[in-house]
Amino acid sequence: MKNKPTLALIASYNDDSCGIAGLARLLNKVLSVHFTVKVFSLDSKLMKNHNFDNEAEIYINNIAKEIQNFDYVNIHQEIGLCGTTIEACKRRIINLCNVSKNLIYTLHSIQINDGSDFANAYKDIMEVL
Repeated sequence: MKNKPTLALIASYNDDSCGIAGLARLLNKVLSVHFTVKVFSLDSKLMKNHNFDNEAEIYINNIAKEIQNFDYVNIHQEIGLCGTTIEACKRRIINLCNVSKNLIYTLHSIQINDGSDFANAYKDIMEVL
């Protein structure tokens, strides 16, 4: 029997109040038929707390090291889920994207043309990718 390709699913996963987490849980169930899926849960309490910026950076760097070996990486997120500042969010997202062999990057709640810092961050990320 042929081994299934590997898929890293990166999203807020354990937060029952988050719509992205609910979608990620559904995707894990559905995609597990065709892939060996490993979930990397973005802990919003860690990622969005200024007191844990160093820990959050280490956490993302550890995920980046591990996902390099996956056939596919699927990231689901809103930019604010990855840090306490726009720059931290951009740096962490770009880090995860750059180490991925085959990337599926899904943006949720995006307003590209509103001129906000978040919209500009999305544009910056897309230019790098």
